[in-house]
Amino acid sequence: MKFSSRQVEDIIIIPQYDWWSPTGPQGSLHKFNKVRANFIRKNLMNDAMPIETQEEYFSKFRVLDIGCGAGILSESLGRLGMGSVTGIDPTDKCVELAQAHLKLDADLAKKVTYKNTTVEALIDEKFNTNNNQSPHKDELYDLVCCSEVIEHVNDQQEFLRKCAKLVKPETGYFFLSTIAKTPESYFLTILMAEYVLRLVPKGTHEWNQYINVEDIEGALSSQAFRTVAKAGAMVTNPLTMEMDEFPNWLRGNYMILSKRLI
Repeated sequence: MKFSSRQVEDIIIIPQYDWWSPTGPQGSLHKFNKVRANFIRKNLMNDAMPIETQEEYFSKFRVLDIGCGAGILSESLGRLGMGSVTGIDPTDKCVELAQAHLKLDADLAKKVTYKNTTVEALIDEKFNTNNNQSPHKDELYDLVCCSEVIEHVNDQQEFLRKCAKLVKPETGYFFLSTIAKTPESYFLTILMAEYVLRLVPKGTHEWNQYINVEDIEGALSSQAFRTVAKAGAMVTNPLTMEMDEFPNWLRGNYMILSKRLI
C-alpha cells in the first residue's frame, strides 16, 4: 500500500485524535460505521442464504480488515459474530490505539487481532513469494474489507489486484467503501466536511484520488468477482449527523460488496 508523502503525514496525524469518541473528531466515522456494518451483515446473509443461523454462519468466517486504523470496523465485525478478525495497518500508532481499545473487551479480544503490516507484506507471507508457492485457500479470507483506504492509495488498480488475491476463491467476499469522483462528492466531502462543518481536518481528502464505483467493478470483474450489492451513504439528519444507506445514489460515499467466483 503506497502513499504519497502528504498522505503519510495525514495518516500519522490522525492517531492524535480521539478515535473512539462518538462525539469527537471521528464522530462522522462512527455514524458511517453503523451503516457499513449493517450493509455487510445483511448482504452477506442475503447472498449466501445459509441454512444455519447468522451466528452459526458468521462463526466460520476469517476476516481481514485492511487499513483498520484504530479498529472501529474490526471491532464491529467481531461483534457481528465473525469467527476471527485480523486488522492490519501500516501506521504503528493506529495499531497501538486499536490494541489498547481492544483490551477493554476481553471476549472480543479472543477473536480480534491487529498487525502493523501492509497488504504487500501479508501477500509475501501468505504466498511465500520467494518460493513461488500459493497458499491453501483456507489460509485466505472469507471476507476482506477495505474501508476508506483506496482514496489514499497511488496505484489503485494494483492495490485492488492485491486485495483480491487475499479473498478465498469461490466463496470469499470483498467489501470496499470509498468516495466517488463527482462534483457532488467535492461539495460534500471537501467543501462542506472540511471547510464549513469541519467534520474532518482540512486536507484529509484529495478529490483527484476519488474513484467511481464503475471503476471498482471493472477492476474486480477482471479478477473474477461479481457484484453482490452496492449503495451510497448520506447524512439524513444534519443536526445529529446520522447517516443511512441509499441504494440508488452512488455519487458520494458508497459501499460495494463483491464475491470471488474462482
